[in-house]
Amino acid sequence: MRKFLFGAAISLLVGGVAYAEDFIVVGSTDPHILKSATYSSGDRVLLAKGATLTLINGSGTLTRITGRSGGVVLPGAASSAPQPRFAALRALIERPQARRTFGAMRGGRYGDEACPKAADLTTIDQILAADENDCTAVAQEAMSTYMTSAAKPE
Repeated sequence: MRKFLFGAAISLLVGGVAYAEDFIVVGSTDPHILKSATYSSGDRVLLAKGATLTLINGSGTLTRITGRSGGVVLPGAASSAPQPRFAALRALIERPQARRTFGAMRGGRYGDEACPKAADLTTIDQILAADENDCTAVAQEAMSTYMTSAAKPE
């Protein structure tokens, strides 16, 4: 019994409480909140009064929040995305914008075909697939278009 209790205590200490990141910052008019910062549902964010914060969750839903005195509490996430997908989305957002270069460039996993057009990438899954297949510039352009689309206000 003593070994069982000791084992249970150790597993709680090592395992801890899972920290679920639900939102990634994709835009902010408050200079203290950086792009690609992550937050969990229910977190209180000290967003300046009148400033706006645009967040994206793992499923691709954009949310725009306006600051109030005392900060804002983030909404609950509708559904949590698998951690690898959330990580891929965050990596795409964090990565510096691709620069155009002249000369030969190595193609991606699309084979002999060129990368898809950014306008054809309309879902998060399509954008992440293009990024995974070495079409980063196109994926970033599509992500920028996706993020500038109307975010639902909170």
